Amino acid sequence: MTDASPSLRPQPSVEERQRAVSIHRYGILDRGSSPRLKALLRLAVNLFEVSVCRLTVVDARSVHCCASAGVWVSEQTWPRRGATCEAALGRERLFIPSRAVLGTTDPGGLHHEVRFYAAAVLRDPDGVTIGTLHLADGRRRRLSVQQRQALAELARMCEQELLTDEEPGGSIHPLAYDHDTGCVSEGSLRQDIDKASYAGRPRVICMCVDNLHSFGFLHGWKVLSRARRELAARAEEYLGAHSSVAMIGTRYYAFIAPPNWTEEGLLDELHVLSQRLTTPIEVAEHRFVPRINLGASAPMSEGVDAGQLIFQSHRAAVHARDQGQLVALASAERDEADQRRCLIRERLEHALSERRLKCVVQPKFDMDLRVRGGEVLARWEDEELGFVSPGEFVPVAEECGLVAELGWCVIEHTCELVAEARARGHRVPPLAINVSTPQLQGFSFAGDLLETLATYGLTPSDIQLEITESVFSRHLEVIQRNLHRLAVEGVEIHLDDYGTGYSSLAYIKSLPISILKIDRTFIMEMKPGGHDATIVEATVAMAHALGLSVVAEGVEKECQWLQLRSMGCDVIQGFWCGRPMPFESFLEVVTSGTCTHAR
Repeated sequence: MTDASPSLRPQPSVEERQRAVSIHRYGILDRGSSPRLKALLRLAVNLFEVSVCRLTVVDARSVHCCASAGVWVSEQTWPRRGATCEAALGRERLFIPSRAVLGTTDPGGLHHEVRFYAAAVLRDPDGVTIGTLHLADGRRRRLSVQQRQALAELARMCEQELLTDEEPGGSIHPLAYDHDTGCVSEGSLRQDIDKASYAGRPRVICMCVDNLHSFGFLHGWKVLSRARRELAARAEEYLGAHSSVAMIGTRYYAFIAPPNWTEEGLLDELHVLSQRLTTPIEVAEHRFVPRINLGASAPMSEGVDAGQLIFQSHRAAVHARDQGQLVALASAERDEADQRRCLIRERLEHALSERRLKCVVQPKFDMDLRVRGGEVLARWEDEELGFVSPGEFVPVAEECGLVAELGWCVIEHTCELVAEARARGHRVPPLAINVSTPQLQGFSFAGDLLETLATYGLTPSDIQLEITESVFSRHLEVIQRNLHRLAVEGVEIHLDDYGTGYSSLAYIKSLPISILKIDRTFIMEMKPGGHDATIVEATVAMAHALGLSVVAEGVEKECQWLQLRSMGCDVIQGFWCGRPMPFESFLEVVTSGTCTHAR
C-alpha cells in the first residue's frame, strides 16, 4: 500500500478538464437565465408540446439547471451519477433514449414517470461539450426528422445566448406582467410591498399549489397555463381591488394581505380563501382539484425588506404542506431551524468536497460474544457548527440530493481504512456500509462499487451492504439488477431496520438478501411474554426458515442478549456489547476477539 491512497473516482479525463475550464471561463453557473433564454425554452415547450424543457450544464459531480420552462421541479442541482444528462454528453448531436434505456436512468429532479426524453448537446465555441437542452414528457411520443432538426437548431441558439455577454449599455429588467398566468411579476409585488410599508405593516400571503406539476406533466403546458390563470383569477376575485397576485416560480402565488384583514381574523380569512380555491377547475375537458396550502409572513418590521417577507410566507406555506395543514403562520423558531438546515447543507457540501467526514465502527458479536464484523457509521465535526449528529445531517443530505455523494464518501473512506490496516498486518472482518436508495438507483452503481474495491485491493466479501426498506418504493428493477450483480460477486446484502417500512415477503424474496436486521424499536421494548418479544421470536423463526441470518440491533441490556440467545438470534449489535468507536479502537476489539462482557 503506497502513501498516496487511490481515489474513489478515476482521475478526470481531458474532456472533463476542458469542460470545467469552459464552465469557469464563461461564468455559466454564476449568471442567471436571461429573458431571451427563457423565451427560447418556452418556445420549445409550445413547439414540441411537451411538459418540460430544461437547459442543463454538467460538471464533474453534478447537473445544474440553468433555465427551464413548463412544469418545474424543486431541484436546481442533482447528482450527475446515473443521470440521463450524463449519457447524453457522449453523443454527437441528439440523444433520444429508447424506452428500455430510459427506464434504467434518472432524468434528474423530475418526480414523475418520464416516458419521453430528448436531448440536444450544448458545446462551447471550441467544441467542448458543456451540457444539454432537453425535453421531457409523461406521454410517449416520437420526434419527426423536422422536429429533430428544430431541436438541434434551438440548442445552437441557446448556446449563443448562454455563452454571450449581455448587450452593452442595457440592463435586463423583469417583466411587470406575466401573460401566461395573468399575474404580476415578483418584482412588481416587491414594489407594492414597499409602497404599502409607508402606510402600515403589510403581511404577505403565499399560496402553494402542490399538484400543479403533476397536472401539467400529464396534460401539457397549454392546459397548465390555463389552470394557473384560473387559480390567479379566483384569488384576485376574493381579494377584490385590495391586492394583486404574483406568480413565484411555477407553483407558488403571493400577494399582500388586504388591509381589512385583522390580526385576530387572519386564520379565518385564510381558511375561507382555501375553501374558495380548492373547488375543482375544468380545463380543456380535464378536471383539476387544486391542493392548496397557505402561509402568512409576520407583519413587516424594521430591518425586514419585501424579499424577506415573501420568503417568510413561502417557508410557512411549505411548512403547512409538509405538516398536512391548510394554513401556517411564520414562526421565529421555525425560521431558526430552517436557517440551521441551510447552514448544514452549505457546510456539508464543503465537508464532502474536502473529505472532512470521519467513519466510526460499531462492532457486531455472535451470541457467544465473539466479534463477527462491524457497521460503519459517518460522523461529522464542523469548524463552524461543531459536532453535527447524523440525525441532523443525513436528513438534510436526503433533502438536497447529497445523500448519494455522502454514501460514496463513506465507501471510499472505509476501503481506504481497511486497505491501510491490512497493509499493517491487521485482520479486518467484513464491514457493513449503509447505502441509500438514490445510490442503488444509479445504473452503474454495482460496477462502480466493484471497481472501487479492486482499486483498493479488496474483494467483494470484504464489505456488506445494508439497505433499508425504502428501496422497495421506487425503481425496483434497477435496484434488483445492481444488488443481484453484487451478490453474485460475493457482496452480502443486509436488510436494515426490518419491520418499520414497506417490506413484505414478496419483496424480500425478489432481492438477494442474506441477513435481516431487526429494528432497535422492537429490541429496546422487548419483555418476556410481551408483543415485541413475540414479534422478534417470530421474525427469527421466519428468517431461519427462509435461510436468512438475523442481526438484532439496539441491544442495551444483558437480559436482552440472553433473551435473544434463547430465541436463536445469530448476531447482536448495540451499546451493551460495543458502542460506535474509532477504527483503531475497533481493530483492538478484533484483536481481542470478544466483547468486554465475555472476558
